[in-house]
Amino acid sequence: MKRRLTLVVGLLFAFLLCATSSLRAASPLKWYTLEEAMEAAKKNPKPLLIDLYTDWCGWCKKLDADTFGHEGIAKYIGENFYPVKFNAEQRETVKFLGKEYTPDAKERTHPLAMALTAGRLSYPMLVYMKADGQLITTVPGYAAPKQIEPILKFIATGAYETKTWEEFSRDFKSTL
Repeated sequence: MKRRLTLVVGLLFAFLLCATSSLRAASPLKWYTLEEAMEAAKKNPKPLLIDLYTDWCGWCKKLDADTFGHEGIAKYIGENFYPVKFNAEQRETVKFLGKEYTPDAKERTHPLAMALTAGRLSYPMLVYMKADGQLITTVPGYAAPKQIEPILKFIATGAYETKTWEEFSRDFKSTL
């Protein structure tokens, strides 16, 4: 009887552990490929948010879990951006804005990631672009939900076209 109880408790614990880890891994965001986002932006123009990451980057994983996993942030991004995940060390050729970017076997970083950041790449790095692919800005490093919220709203509302960051952030009120 004691063995069965131990087995049942052990199986229940394993089931709960698997269930919670799969919930943590599931992102509330619909991530696009770069090609999908550019195509969608032609039909319904919204800015792109490109998350340049690597598989080994701990801060990239923290950004995914804490920030992109935050319900309010994920909802805002989903409604106002085309979010793109781009592994900056991928080995596939990527076509973007009529140009083909093919990784060099000697280089670790994908040439498109270098082009998007003008060679000033760190991880994580968020790239914000207009719907036509024109660069708005890049923002390096991890950002918690409260830190990224004003940046997202500065870009999504188009405030960057009429205000300085200082003017915008001075008047910004969080909704988180």
